[in-house]
Amino acid sequence: MQLTERRATIVAMTIAVVVAVATACSKHEAPRPGDVDVPPPTPACPAIASRFRDTLAHAPGTCHVDADCGCYDPVVEEVGCGGVTDRATATRLQAIEAEFLGVGCPWPHLCAAIACTPVCHEGRCMDRLAVAP
Repeated sequence: MQLTERRATIVAMTIAVVVAVATACSKHEAPRPGDVDVPPPTPACPAIASRFRDTLAHAPGTCHVDADCGCYDPVVEEVGCGGVTDRATATRLQAIEAEFLGVGCPWPHLCAAIACTPVCHEGRCMDRLAVAP
């Protein structure tokens, strides 16, 4: 087989593979947010979310050392994908989160896994990424 014929064969095979993959992928669309059946929240969810909001609103968020700080996951929409506060409040929020999930309340956000590294910066708890070097 000459070089030109080999190139033509490789190009034809590449096109065939690309067409096969494109055809296979076009048959299965990813679900859109409105397409996924989400069970309705239990009646307890709003009260639990309200306790979470109240606990977080009253968090002092103060610290002396990094160990005085802790992370929390989202239970209410307005906190995005979670955050950092003082350790005592973070512990209370984690208990509320466990109750929230235990009764089947849905997450307000579907967040990717993130690393939370709480630090004490000038007397306030924050994530290490939020502290300018």
